[in-house]
Amino acid sequence: DIQIAAGLAPKAKIVIYYASSIPEAIHLAIHDNKNNPSVLSVSWAIAEDQSPVAKRELLDLLCYKAALKGITIVAASGDYGAYNNKTYPNVMLPASNPFVLGCGGTELYKQSQEAVWYSNDNNNHIHGSGGGYSAIYPIPNFQQKAISYYKTNVFPYGKIGRGIPDISANSSPNTAYNIFFNGKSFIGAGTSAATPVWAALIARLNKALGYRLGWINDIIYKLEGSAAFKHVLKGNNGYFPATSGWDAATGLGAPNGVELNKAITAL
Repeated sequence: DIQIAAGLAPKAKIVIYYASSIPEAIHLAIHDNKNNPSVLSVSWAIAEDQSPVAKRELLDLLCYKAALKGITIVAASGDYGAYNNKTYPNVMLPASNPFVLGCGGTELYKQSQEAVWYSNDNNNHIHGSGGGYSAIYPIPNFQQKAISYYKTNVFPYGKIGRGIPDISANSSPNTAYNIFFNGKSFIGAGTSAATPVWAALIARLNKALGYRLGWINDIIYKLEGSAAFKHVLKGNNGYFPATSGWDAATGLGAPNGVELNKAITAL
């Protein structure tokens, strides 16, 4: 995570928060008045139904506080597709929190086009972009239009809530990030590699724009279907198919940073 973020935003100051839980780490970050972070990259993830209610309510409060302080939280949607190692579709925290930007995964193919990241080997080992609908949070206002279109015109589904992911980036081990560290070469992959890509991009956008984007979700959904995103049209995450616009496998799509900067400036 750190290598990818530092490689893409080399002038950014990067602070690492060590903690025993997601809420503890976010608490440390939002109360760090010395470093005053503007973007948090979170690769920890837990299935919604595995998170105790008290811990989830604390997380809700902390994510809301982060938004009030102008901090963007980007979180990985998970690496095990729509079913997330269960028998039913489900999504992960903190990515499903409405005050968090949930990041899914794509795979590059010919001429830099992108498809949903998803693989299932002969031993039924599934890896791919986490995505679907929250069983906890209702559909937030910023997603109403996008989700309504997807459910009505692309992929009907039962009772739905907050959709995940919001956005995505290259995550596949087949088209992974080459990392060179301490004299050795490594591969960076998964939605935990896509998440710092977006975190670094937002840090650079903050610098270019001259202000903090903070809670960015409401802004980016106004740009659905625009040149700010590479639209993912191919594949699925084991259940939910990709389409133009928002979908429950790759969100609004992968970023075109230059166009995203132009579009936000225009807004």
